[in-house]
Amino acid sequence: MASEIRPRALACALLALSLASPMAAAHKAHTHGVGDLDVAVDGGRISLALTVPAADVVGFEHAPRTDAQREAVASAEKLLRAQAELFALPVAARCRFLSADVTAPWSGDAGAADAEHSDFAARWEFDCAEPAQLAFIEVRIAAKLSGDLKLRATVLDERGQRRAELTRSRTRLALR
Repeated sequence: MASEIRPRALACALLALSLASPMAAAHKAHTHGVGDLDVAVDGGRISLALTVPAADVVGFEHAPRTDAQREAVASAEKLLRAQAELFALPVAARCRFLSADVTAPWSGDAGAADAEHSDFAARWEFDCAEPAQLAFIEVRIAAKLSGDLKLRATVLDERGQRRAELTRSRTRLALR
């Protein structure tokens, strides 16, 4: 029947739409030391979206004012694009990186320069040839950023939705 939609496809589509919305980040509480990582798994496709306070990424939440601050922002953007530094997927899953999109809070939006709280946002996409082998993702984001960052991870896949907390020492996000 044409009106029937697979529940998994619908759930992943809804998550992808919510992650793409600039308003999605605004609905989550801005808490220093805490970031949000949303993970959608649909077959062999993995979509990850991160929102993290700028203070936890570069050490400040205002538009960069000095050369050192501008360099910190550039370095952070480079790091967040380096998916191999941030994630490890099971070799047996034969995953390939598709894309990364990183948005610094001060890029392209003059109003963000005056914001009281600023967040970095990043998205990554992977495609895995052997999705049955996707048992976990090693998430190294907290270890790569300064401080004691905790990531509130939300996974949405064919089994439903579940949450986990990731830290410098707790990096494995179970998928199976």
